[in-house]
Amino acid sequence: MENVTRYLNTRYVHDEDQVSAATRKPHFLEDTEIFDENEEPTGYEIKSKKKTVTDDKPIHFATAILQWSKYLFQRYVAYES
Repeated sequence: MENVTRYLNTRYVHDEDQVSAATRKPHFLEDTEIFDENEEPTGYEIKSKKKTVTDDKPIHFATAILQWSKYLFQRYVAYES
């Protein structure tokens, strides 16, 4: 089963002011400096948690269908016996 609470937001920025603003936010996780082929810094990768998580996976509905089918099958087997 997929855990949507572990999803992250990733942004790429070039300005150090944007990096310092992102580090002050409560959902901030980490920042990584990105280098070019000459080993010179070119930007930053900023990872943060999502502010809101939308669980759009139909797990509850599927579980209900499975339980209902088990119940009907037990009744059918008991009726046939």
